[in-house]
Amino acid sequence: MLTSFSFKNYGPYREETRLDLRAAPAYKEHEYNLVESSMGEKLLKVVAIYGANASGKSQLIRAYQAFSRIVTESFSQVDEQAASVSGDYLASRNESALARHHNPFKFASDNVGETEFEATFDEDEGEIRYGFSTDGKSVLSEWLYLVKASTRRLSVLFEREGRDIEFGSSIRSECDRYAENISEETLVLSFMSGIALRTPYFRLAKRCISRTLAFTSISSGLVDDFLEDVALEYANEDKHARLLEFLRAIDVCIEDISVEKNGDNVLVFTHHRGVDGGDYRVPISIESEGTKKAIVLFYIMSAVVDADATLLMDELSSALHPLLVRALITQFHREGVKGQIVFTTHDTSMLDRRYLRRDQVWFVDKNECGSSELYSLADFKLRNDTNYTKGYLSGMFGAIPNLREFVLGGDESEG
Repeated sequence: MLTSFSFKNYGPYREETRLDLRAAPAYKEHEYNLVESSMGEKLLKVVAIYGANASGKSQLIRAYQAFSRIVTESFSQVDEQAASVSGDYLASRNESALARHHNPFKFASDNVGETEFEATFDEDEGEIRYGFSTDGKSVLSEWLYLVKASTRRLSVLFEREGRDIEFGSSIRSECDRYAENISEETLVLSFMSGIALRTPYFRLAKRCISRTLAFTSISSGLVDDFLEDVALEYANEDKHARLLEFLRAIDVCIEDISVEKNGDNVLVFTHHRGVDGGDYRVPISIESEGTKKAIVLFYIMSAVVDADATLLMDELSSALHPLLVRALITQFHREGVKGQIVFTTHDTSMLDRRYLRRDQVWFVDKNECGSSELYSLADFKLRNDTNYTKGYLSGMFGAIPNLREFVLGGDESEG
């Protein structure tokens, strides 16, 4: 599970920004909104992030994408024909992963271009903390630490400054021989996790990073691609029954989903009951964007919940009814669920003490210098009966647009 993610000098974020998923001890409500970590801490299972358009919400998700992709691609050539999971780019072999994903703050003349990422994860073994800094050309620094749940002691697995790499005493004899082979453009974690070593911690850290899935958007094209995967995977009798149960629960009038293969093509159909009681099959492409997105989210969220993984999702509520969004989100609050979801949204229907604690609500706003800032509703002193939605829309917490008067169309009085 994700415990925290921090970064600085990325996109519209100039200063260090930290998303902390550790629960605030002061709040006692909604015990099923929390899960206990291996370290005995309470972690949030759901976090909602609000903010005006262009405030930096999407770039927060992109920051984790950049972090994850650099780790994945730093020591491997990416297939030129393979698009990223969110369809944002086609990777180039001629550019290092550091350069491809380098996106420093651009609105300051004194910006040095050094970007830093760090993430902390909770695993059965304890707490894994990994991070690195880069100028887009080389790795400037890098570190990996482990706090074992059994001893609560911090173990340094490695620390790096430029090409100087110092492995911890427990793994030094096994890892030192590889240090001189790690280039300035390659992360130690990426390199060492690809080698068959006795120590499991490099592979564990990389697995933690990859099990936090980040989507900046679910475009129509991506939805269509996912629908084929959904239909094929859920052709299994048990899984098929779960999908149909979901479709009936969300009231989209779909009785069944079927798949036909025509060579390499996968054809997906939905089945509806006609006025005469008959079964009518239509291509899934004619279903509404909201219905198709709901099916894809069911697929993705089910995988996240089953794997105790983490999902970062931008604009979750786009094309979905607020009640459906609430129904999907509250699945993570079920007792025993350890999966997590962090989502950005403009939908205020979840901005309610009946569903979320204060520490589960975060905001993104831009300061007077044009730099984005992330902060929590828990930072405000509020009365217990404060209406979060009214407070937010009235500007009590910031993170809303500063709208001025404007006119649509031409002025008929002119000319």
